[in-house]
Amino acid sequence: MGKTDIRSFIALDIKEGQVLKEIERVQAEFDRMVPGKIKFVELENLHVTLKFLGERPPSEIRRIHAAIQEIDPFPAGGIKVLLKGVGVFNKRRPRVLWTRLIDTTGTVDKAFQEIEDTLEGELGIEKERRKFKAHLTIARIRRVNDLAVLHEFLGSCKDRVMGEQILDRISYKQSVLTPQGPIYSEIEY
Repeated sequence: MGKTDIRSFIALDIKEGQVLKEIERVQAEFDRMVPGKIKFVELENLHVTLKFLGERPPSEIRRIHAAIQEIDPFPAGGIKVLLKGVGVFNKRRPRVLWTRLIDTTGTVDKAFQEIEDTLEGELGIEKERRKFKAHLTIARIRRVNDLAVLHEFLGSCKDRVMGEQILDRISYKQSVLTPQGPIYSEIEY
């Protein structure tokens, strides 16, 4: 990792006002009801990660940017997806609080696969080993004081609807880590 390397990821932005308001309500309820050490994702940073690329040299960032410009899985006008439910990965040692992204068209899965195939084929970037699960991270959990309280909260929110979002483009983002949290910006050439 060089000094000028850039930390980046490919994502779908979530910007719908009603969705953001509902997620903000869920975050506030979680904060009130589930004691522990939790870092909530700022509303302006909410996104669905399609591919985390880690630290890469600027020359490779430019090539990745060019490669993903050729990927356009969305029809004119985009697709409507639903954000629904609240859950965690790993119920015994939860680290991520999420809401599910439901895409009945299969376009998001297709976008993920096309990104994986393109980056591996053109740049030799290894494919993700884990199965892709379209989700939006609401919070990062460092510690939960009482797992029973967490599971009770999750049970009360398993079918909660956050709202609908139109997705019409893939974003390529830089992530700068700071003590206050990450700062994301669009990578453009």
